[in-house]
Amino acid sequence: MIPIIVIETEVEASNDASFIERLRAALVREKGMHAAMRAAYDGRGDVLREYWQRIQGMDKEIVQLKHQVTILRDGNEMQAELLRFQDQVDELGRRNTDLAARAEQADQLEAQLEAADRRIDELEAALAIAQLPAESRDNVINLVRRAA
Repeated sequence: MIPIIVIETEVEASNDASFIERLRAALVREKGMHAAMRAAYDGRGDVLREYWQRIQGMDKEIVQLKHQVTILRDGNEMQAELLRFQDQVDELGRRNTDLAARAEQADQLEAQLEAADRRIDELEAALAIAQLPAESRDNVINLVRRAA
């Protein structure tokens, strides 16, 4: 939209030359105002272009920041997952240690049981020998001594 400025002047019939001079001066003023308005408008265009470029740059920064947030969020989720895995590994380590202790205890109990079984076998054999008549008992004792 172009502004139209109407200049009202009083027309003096006697002084056409001064009237023309006033019109020329008014035209110069109007051209100056027009030039100033054009410069202001053009300046705003440059400012608007600059702002638009800044907005586009900010949009790019926002996209980059969102990407970084996504990466950080993924990293935090991975870190949380690693902590859960570490907890599971720690728990399995405790279970493994507990099972190893139980296995060692079972081995010890088995060795004690075997020793007890041998003692029982020896005692049963000694009881059987003790129930034999004296001469047979002496023969068995001599056989055992020779075998040993």
